[in-house]
Amino acid sequence: MQFKQTLAYTALTLAIGGTAIPSLAQIEEIVVTARKAEESLQQTPVAVTALNEDMLIKAQVTEIADLRRSAPNLSILPGGTGSSALVFVAIRGAAQVSPGGAADAAVGTYIDGVYYARPTGGNLDMFDVQQVEVLRGPQGTLFGRNTTGGALNIRTNDPTDEFEGYVKADMGNFNSRKIETVINIPITDELAARVSYRFNDRDGYGDYKGYTDNSNWSAWNTPIPAFGGLTQANLFGVSAVNNFNFAGLNQEAAAIDENMYGRAKLRWEPADLNLIATFGVDWSEMRDTGQRVDVRGINEGFTAGPFTLGQLLSLSGFDAQSFIDRQKFHDSYWNVDNSSANPVYNDRQMHTPSSSNKNTGAYLDLDIDLGEYQLKSISSYRENRSTGVVDLDGIPVNLLTFGSVWDQEQFSQEFQLSGTMGDNLEWITGIYYFSESSAEISRSRAFGIFADVFAPGVPPELANAPVNAGSDGVFDNTSMGAFAQANYQFTDSLRGTLGIRYTWDERDVLWRGSAPEPGQLVPANCIVSAPDNPGVCAQTDSATFDYPAWTLGLDYQVNDDLFLYAKTSGASMSGGWNVRSTVAPAFDPEDVIDIELGFKSDLFEDRVRFNTALFYSEQTDQQRFINEWDTVTNSTTQYVRNAGESTGYGAEFELTWLPWDGMEINSTLAFLKTEYDKYEVLEGITTGPNAGQTVLVDHSGENAPQAPEMTFGIGATQNVQTALGSLDLHVDYYYVDDTWFQDNTVRPGESAGYQAQQIEEMEFNAIPGYGLVNAMATLTTVDERWEVSLWGKNLADKEYHTGVANFYTAFGTANWYLGAPRTFGASLKYAW
Repeated sequence: MQFKQTLAYTALTLAIGGTAIPSLAQIEEIVVTARKAEESLQQTPVAVTALNEDMLIKAQVTEIADLRRSAPNLSILPGGTGSSALVFVAIRGAAQVSPGGAADAAVGTYIDGVYYARPTGGNLDMFDVQQVEVLRGPQGTLFGRNTTGGALNIRTNDPTDEFEGYVKADMGNFNSRKIETVINIPITDELAARVSYRFNDRDGYGDYKGYTDNSNWSAWNTPIPAFGGLTQANLFGVSAVNNFNFAGLNQEAAAIDENMYGRAKLRWEPADLNLIATFGVDWSEMRDTGQRVDVRGINEGFTAGPFTLGQLLSLSGFDAQSFIDRQKFHDSYWNVDNSSANPVYNDRQMHTPSSSNKNTGAYLDLDIDLGEYQLKSISSYRENRSTGVVDLDGIPVNLLTFGSVWDQEQFSQEFQLSGTMGDNLEWITGIYYFSESSAEISRSRAFGIFADVFAPGVPPELANAPVNAGSDGVFDNTSMGAFAQANYQFTDSLRGTLGIRYTWDERDVLWRGSAPEPGQLVPANCIVSAPDNPGVCAQTDSATFDYPAWTLGLDYQVNDDLFLYAKTSGASMSGGWNVRSTVAPAFDPEDVIDIELGFKSDLFEDRVRFNTALFYSEQTDQQRFINEWDTVTNSTTQYVRNAGESTGYGAEFELTWLPWDGMEINSTLAFLKTEYDKYEVLEGITTGPNAGQTVLVDHSGENAPQAPEMTFGIGATQNVQTALGSLDLHVDYYYVDDTWFQDNTVRPGESAGYQAQQIEEMEFNAIPGYGLVNAMATLTTVDERWEVSLWGKNLADKEYHTGVANFYTAFGTANWYLGAPRTFGASLKYAW
């Protein structure tokens, strides 16, 4: 099937060659900085997709998560079990595994040269952006650690010497409202400023039903040393006694509550100095009510103490099968009142799942011309605070609730020195320093409403108290690196590239944990403790890692229209610590080596651009995110562990075609195959006569997460000149194949019943493929002052899913997360 699709795609390209194309408009040259220097996209020996501001607007890329529709083999998971401000980015099957401060990304995100270390708050608004570059494959030599999959290189617009700006208002269904404004002010001949701001608010895509009054969680008033003595209630921003929800948020699913994003830049170019200085600050505040949950399976045979989940659900009058049947007919949880027959067992603690995220940052970019050399300095400081409350079981009966707070601050400094030697050698070298301090507090509550079942005689009003499990972590991460890369021109057509980088990491952690927590109905039990001080429920650890990154390549300019390249690269993702689990406290760095062959072509008088990349990669000690039942804490847990060795290979095709005057067609097609070659790990047996023992489980052959085997996109824009002005008509279609988010192998030694549940669980590990249609029509007046747009996303109203949280054997439910339904609206823009 894939071979036929590839033939069809290639045939389309060849057929273009037989089309009589008049000598009219040509595809514009795109300049990229994928190798820390300005180069033509078509002469850069890297698989990179470049999108300028006009492309982003037409494709309706309004946030980072929307980029997944515009580049091959790019997967971006928005939110998942957390906020819509949270994103997990994967390129070629190399994926982000955890949002906390203990684990790092496989795809680096850089905005104006600054590395954004955490995915919390990573789904930033995309407006007033000059260009986005999606770099595929390891980028460790020039971009550093945590780019084993690739990098997102985003550049925002700099101040200019023109007084200009615009105001834009947008309204749509679900009461969507956006206000956007940009103003550019030349202050003097040497100094200019640019300020941009966006406000975004939208009702939810449905209502949460079946929730009743909130209940007291006394432990929320306990001071947390890791956060300077603040209580959990202080950290979550809620009332200290009864309100486990954010003030001002409603009971709607997937609502956006007055999100705001602002950016300001100053650019100084003194006439008497060979210097360009750019100073920027940004700020964002995002709040929402979480993701829409689609419960796909309820494991009534899951055991909790002496009871099965089915027995506990029967106490509440909850009919699991009827609930699942309703889901199958799209009569979803948030639109159906599934209130329990017995109000004692209602989901009272989670009156409104919600999250909040704040980002602030500043950076200073200095470009200094030293004559024969160019010196660049990028200094930055950033802070992030993210809070979230999640109903992980997904049903109106209160089974499992998770709350978390992340605090993070980071500082980075990079110096680059570049130049040439003679006519044939270009070089760049530099040093990089990064330091980060972060803290995470996590709280989970399992079966709280059934306290009177587990502990007879407990009053119903205290039913939520006795089963809170918690962990806190404080992380201090430091990384230093030095790099050098050179390009040597052997002939006019043949060029070689050699680059090397070495990185030193230090990771310190202080973590605390107990289950249950202090101050509840049963005695606290430490799950983390230092040997010399067992009563504190705290432990400190430290680890250091060092590793190289490198690249070696050749490229050949066949003629003005055809460019060939071959390269191999190696990169690493840092090791770290787990703080939510007693199962696997530490994990090692992940390493990847890849080989890439590609060609880039501009054909038929520069009216057809066709680029291709073929790749093969090998990963060792691959980091993987695990959902599992922790027998020490008697609660579900999530942690990162190394997953042995895996192999990935695939192909990527990108096409731009100008078939006639005013028409532009863009298309991408990608194939990917990646799975674990060797993945053996000791796991604990939880059921049957062997419970408590460990067994070696062979996971070889399992699918890698977030790695769909095929993605395809095509878009067309027709420009029509009218008496009123310029009319752009745009439509695009995006398809992504079935996507695995987790996989599992039946564990030897478990009871037959549990093994049967593991087989059932496999049904919920992957979401089916889907395709989306989007469109936009924009009329710009002759004087280019006014602009009116009509837009729509998911016009076919396709029900699709974006992620998986499968706790079928770990806790009893399997959930998928629904994407946005059909949305549409109009905007009005005035520019000066």
